[in-house]
Amino acid sequence: LSTSILLSDGAGAVIIQETQNTKIYSSNIKSQGQNGEILTNNMNEKLHMDGKEVYKYAVTETVKNINELLDKSQIDIDKIKYIIPHQSNLKIIESIGKKLKIDNRKIFTNIKNVGNTFCASIPIALDEMFEKNQLKKGDKIILLGYGGGLNTGSILMEV
Repeated sequence: LSTSILLSDGAGAVIIQETQNTKIYSSNIKSQGQNGEILTNNMNEKLHMDGKEVYKYAVTETVKNINELLDKSQIDIDKIKYIIPHQSNLKIIESIGKKLKIDNRKIFTNIKNVGNTFCASIPIALDEMFEKNQLKKGDKIILLGYGGGLNTGSILMEV
């Protein structure tokens, strides 16, 4: 399996506590199933990925998704402390930062240490950031997911 070296395993969960003030500003969840052939799992349970097309999709659609989220929330990207993306590929993550015209230090990455942990990557990243005191009360962050089925999703929230 040519993609096996790209994949890792992980588990994570996030507990959200009720507050007096709204801390989630907005979300933007989209699916483009019509382009699903670039990332599929066939009947033999083999993963097929058109790497070049997945890369283009991931960078283009996530940037578009974040910009729509910010527009809808009427918040400028300069007010965002961190973007915490799905940890799929460092090149994709760095390209997202470049297209958003932000310093890559605003995009949290731990993929070099934990690999691509699929759906668990955002909860694992959040846990690591809290452990290192990188997130403070009042910080605005964007959680960014993308992947299979060609889905993109972002959530703008306050810690």
